[in-house]
Amino acid sequence: MQRRISLACLVACLGLTGLARAESLPPIVESTPLEEGRGTLPAAQPGTPLGQSAAPRPPVTPAVRTNMSLEDRVARLERMVESRALMEILMQLEDLQQAVQEIRGESEVQGHQIDGIKQRQRELYLDIDRRLREMEVTLASTLSQQPAATDSAAAPAATAAAAATASATAPEANVAAQADSASIQSQQEALAETKAYEQAFNVLKEGRYEDAIDVFHKFLARYPNGQYSDNAQYWLAEANYVLRRFDTAIAEFQKVLKQYPDSSKIPDAMLKTGYSYYELKKWDEARKMLNALVERYPDTTAGQLAKNRLHRMKLEGR
Repeated sequence: MQRRISLACLVACLGLTGLARAESLPPIVESTPLEEGRGTLPAAQPGTPLGQSAAPRPPVTPAVRTNMSLEDRVARLERMVESRALMEILMQLEDLQQAVQEIRGESEVQGHQIDGIKQRQRELYLDIDRRLREMEVTLASTLSQQPAATDSAAAPAATAAAAATASATAPEANVAAQADSASIQSQQEALAETKAYEQAFNVLKEGRYEDAIDVFHKFLARYPNGQYSDNAQYWLAEANYVLRRFDTAIAEFQKVLKQYPDSSKIPDAMLKTGYSYYELKKWDEARKMLNALVERYPDTTAGQLAKNRLHRMKLEGR
């Protein structure tokens, strides 16, 4: 009886010990659902104790993928830049850009030159028109004085004839005839000079500047002290100015200033002298001449044009 009780106690103790060991082990979970959107636990790796899961691998984040993609792109661009074909293209592009800049610069320079030529032509035409009006007035006054001159010449002739008749002396009649002949010759010379000047001026108006220079030289050689000599000298200088022979133009304009100090063309000759110095980039000489023109003839058209050119020079920093 006692043996049976001892065996029962032993069995009970063994059972309690096994139960305690069983309780100490972790439960075996085949698949435990995770939170929504995260999936399931990974399966146990070989060699992992029961009830323990393998350490999770770190996921590859999008940032790492982006960095790897940028590195690939940078490497690819570096290879492209280092390629010879791309370098040649870049060099050609730089050459084209430089050529375009040079063309733009030349275009601006040509545009400035064209504007200057247009301005000079406009000034020339205005000056020609003004000179034509002055010449028409001069011709009109000359023609209006011719009858009076004829009458004044006829009166001495009549008086001389009457005296000759009264005194019947031949020497007095010869003196009257000579005076009449001299007056007629003088009128003919004046008409010939006017005609020669008009012909030379027409050549200039036609734009034949080389021919005009030659014609005006011949006119001055024939009529050095004529009534149109100062005009001819001025237009001779003007033709050289239009042909951009500025040194020659200055010399010819100086002849107007020195040989014809009372001429009405003095202001214009001073203006074009200043313009010629400006074209030659002789800024001091140009400024000196234009300032002298403004001081002597401030209310003339030439004086106003001189003021404009001086203001332009100031803006240009000349």
